Amino acid sequence: FPVTIYTAGNRRIIIRSNVSSSTRDLLINSAPSIVDVDFQDIRVIGSFVPINGTRIGDRRGNSGIAFSAPKTVYWRSTSSQFWGANTWADSSAGSVSPDNYPLPQDIAIIDNTSRPSTIVLGNSFLAIPSLNLSQATDAITLTFNSATDFYGDVTLGSGTTISGTATLNFIGRKTQTITSAGKTFTTSISINSVGGVVQLADAINLGTSGFN
Repeated sequence: FPVTIYTAGNRRIIIRSNVSSSTRDLLINSAPSIVDVDFQDIRVIGSFVPINGTRIGDRRGNSGIAFSAPKTVYWRSTSSQFWGANTWADSSAGSVSPDNYPLPQDIAIIDNTSRPSTIVLGNSFLAIPSLNLSQATDAITLTFNSATDFYGDVTLGSGTTISGTATLNFIGRKTQTITSAGKTFTTSISINSVGGVVQLADAINLGTSGFN
């Protein structure tokens, strides 16, 4: 593994087991340079344990890796609707940078400041962290156009509307809380959180989709 891995904060590499929840070993005997990589179900062994790097994401089930400390980021852009775009700041008054892209262990806040009326989520590469819209009192629609993986809590706000019929996968392997704020989920919800718990903070309305 004597290789430099580099992409960008919002264009990430994923190193994971070919079978979810089944750990695979990764032998590293020389110092790697790792930037903007997510790991899932990987046990690092060898001479350089734990490995570390810059903006290292924890998709759970890993060992031998020093992950980046959790951070809180804020959506601060009206120029794009897409989650994976360069839209995130490191403070409520900060400037956007790809380096602020939310990792699975982070908290992502969307409020009434500097954001579009619709945000589009959904592809197999996204790892959504704790998502908090409790301060989003103005109208905003979250559109799920394909299955989306959640690794933290989901807290909707009074202005939130859910759109789309894709599946929301709760796979955080810890306690995850859904706060619906009286909103209807047009999506279905799938729970596949090995060793974890998904709990409801309030009543949930799943429309016609339901749980999987």
